[in-house]
Amino acid sequence: MEVKEILVPIDFSDVSGAALEFAKVIAEKFEAELHVLHVDDDPILNAPTTSDEYRDELKAKLLAKLNSLFTDADRERFHVVPVVRCGMATQTILDYVTESNVDLIVMGAKGRSALANMLLGSVAESLMQKAQCPVVTVRKPCK
Repeated sequence: MEVKEILVPIDFSDVSGAALEFAKVIAEKFEAELHVLHVDDDPILNAPTTSDEYRDELKAKLLAKLNSLFTDADRERFHVVPVVRCGMATQTILDYVTESNVDLIVMGAKGRSALANMLLGSVAESLMQKAQCPVVTVRKPCK
């Protein structure tokens, strides 16, 4: 299996941070490009009444937050592609996988609260069922 494009969906939880660290190991081994994608599925942000200026400002802040996850050494080792999108998490990730020819998704297994999982379903579970590439889930070890 050739792995050239790795996607890490990031929700800024501890478990997505653990997934990112795992993905860095894989990216280094395969000399793969590392895509980090944050999907903002806030209904207010995605409402047609929300101004483009507000969306652009929030996206810029989120992009800066994504970039802060990487050290200068990381940037030297990996070709990092940080991306922020708005929409429903699962579908937005699937669209990005297709657009960017992603070979592997590495993601945290628990990012949302239990209530959100009950109401919205697990993004990881949905991606494992629908993605056209392998999905590796990472759980942060218990302390």
